[in-house]
Amino acid sequence: MSQYASRYYAAPHVWNLVAKTLREHYALLMQLDARGNKEITARRRTVEDIAMLFAQRFTQDQGFDPLVWLDRCSPDPNYYPFSELWRQDV
Repeated sequence: MSQYASRYYAAPHVWNLVAKTLREHYALLMQLDARGNKEITARRRTVEDIAMLFAQRFTQDQGFDPLVWLDRCSPDPNYYPFSELWRQDV
């Protein structure tokens, strides 16, 4: 079990909570980035990097699929497939 799961929460609950938080922040940044603001674009990259770091750590948990989880972090996995980040990084 990763350090993010505890005796109070099952690992899948923690995964979903983190994915929801990242998805909501990314969606907000997408709305703000309508004009191509470089600072907002950098923040979006930071959210993507954080998602990758969590995915790497969660792979310690049994039953974790990084590709499925990364797409759950995206507000629109068809348009922004975060699983592609995993394929590029691994």
